[in-house]
Amino acid sequence: MAEEKKKINGGDVLIKCLLKENVKYLFGIPGGQLLNMYDAIYKWGKEQGIQTVLFRHEAAAAHSADAWARVTNTPGICFGTVGPGALNLMAGVGSAWADNIPVIAIVPQVNSAIQDSFTLQGNLDQMTMFRPITKYQKSLRKLEEIPDAVQKAFREATGGRPQPVLLEIFEDAFLEEIEEDKIEIFGAERYRSMQKPSINTELMKDAIELLLNAEKPIIISGGGVARAEAWDELRELAEYLQIPVFTTIMGIGTMTNKSKCLMGASVSGPALKAAPEADVILALGCKFSFTMGHGAEPFWKNSQKLIHVDIDPSIIGRAKPITLGIVGDCKQFLIQILEELKTFDKISEREWLNTLLESRQKNIARINKKAMRDKTPILPKRMIKDILENIDDDAILVIDGGDIAAHMVE
Repeated sequence: MAEEKKKINGGDVLIKCLLKENVKYLFGIPGGQLLNMYDAIYKWGKEQGIQTVLFRHEAAAAHSADAWARVTNTPGICFGTVGPGALNLMAGVGSAWADNIPVIAIVPQVNSAIQDSFTLQGNLDQMTMFRPITKYQKSLRKLEEIPDAVQKAFREATGGRPQPVLLEIFEDAFLEEIEEDKIEIFGAERYRSMQKPSINTELMKDAIELLLNAEKPIIISGGGVARAEAWDELRELAEYLQIPVFTTIMGIGTMTNKSKCLMGASVSGPALKAAPEADVILALGCKFSFTMGHGAEPFWKNSQKLIHVDIDPSIIGRAKPITLGIVGDCKQFLIQILEELKTFDKISEREWLNTLLESRQKNIARINKKAMRDKTPILPKRMIKDILENIDDDAILVIDGGDIAAHMVE
């Protein structure tokens, strides 16, 4: 008698797919439809390096997946049960959407046999519900569809401008079984490009000419630099040409404070002088949102020459008139421009940079003076000063919105 072949269910297939993507943690709260996924992790997944992190509310799970994605620069995975669990995920997924963070939300759907029968937690159109806050939505009912659906989810979450995606899996797919050797699961390198496209040579030459002829250039480093992990190249470019660097809120951390080229974040402090006076602006992965004055006058001038680099063509020139628009990955752009620039002499001193540096030092002294005041209750700036002086250089700060965030950025 022929040996019976090993069978696996949809939960096993999903975990195998996630392991192929090097996923280590799933953040969420389980429901009945997800039990096969949980069993797969418990029975064999943990041994291969994947596990779940349990929460008391799905919103916290989604925020944690968001945080994981920001810190590791890999997609964060969150999950919740059908209906109310999916609803609760939306606050965290929405935050990731606003900041272009690759989060993959996995939610089950009730069994197809009782889909439209007002069953417990059923009759909720989860696909439509998530559509405004996700880049891509995929629903599937069959086990065989799981590998392709996971691949599409990761391709969309990480490709172009990273953003959240939704993966909805009907209970049918989780319960279904298949012989293990009859389903093939590819690694990332087998189904999506792992390399970023190069930047057009002529555009690169035009960008270099603008920067070399500028008297008062500035660089704006946005979230696109963080997602591209281009901080080393950014520092090298800024210091090679002695160009002041301002970051957006999402770009904080992309330029080390050990470099004299860093001027601060958002349109505040030295930026209030630099933004309207700059003659050439190199904007890297920047949307010109409200923290950057929307790229509008009087903070900026429409007459300025703007080189706008972004992975998403819909962002280029959206808020501010451009001189040169370059669609591409910020790291790839910086690598190529540095190669070309090194055929030109390095700039050792720039009066414009020194002027802004002096302005920044005066601004820091003014802030420190306020932050030294002893009052009860404690002043927010004093609290921030004490925290920053006592944490490690690689510490991670989580800041609430509102005035405290503005004080921290300052």
